[in-house]
Amino acid sequence: MPRRTDISPRLAEGLRAYAEEQADLEHRICSSWTTKWACARELAQPILLAALDGAPATAGQEVPGESLEDIELVIEEEHDADAANSDFEE
Repeated sequence: MPRRTDISPRLAEGLRAYAEEQADLEHRICSSWTTKWACARELAQPILLAALDGAPATAGQEVPGESLEDIELVIEEEHDADAANSDFEE
């Protein structure tokens, strides 16, 4: 249902198309970042589970700061034939 009733149908159609385009862009960005960060999430999971005494974390649950130390995580980029697919900026 349109929120604005004081605009022409043509402008309303353009605004709706723009909003749908932006929503699609945000979904694609979310999917891209989810894929790119999958390795880091997988590597961090055992660390977080240990910090939470083996209990799986729930949404919004904070990890106690006093139980964690600084952790350095090194992720090496996989080399593929197509350098344009790099996840890291040069």
